[in-house]
Amino acid sequence: MVTVPAKVLDDWARLSFPMPDGNFKYSPPGKPILYQELVLDQQTFDVQHELTRKGIEKFVANYRATLSQTM
Repeated sequence: MVTVPAKVLDDWARLSFPMPDGNFKYSPPGKPILYQELVLDQQTFDVQHELTRKGIEKFVANYRATLSQTM
């Protein structure tokens, strides 16, 4: 799943960029993040971050713009 502006997907299709085949494997840069088992009902988590907030605001604005285009 990916969150991108609709224009990027439109451009991808319009320019006939290739899609990855069934053997595609994403190799992320950097070090892996080690898995840690969490007991969710016994801990609190602060997931607030400035970039997350900005990303959500932009996503909501794009979503609303898409809705207004279809009405």
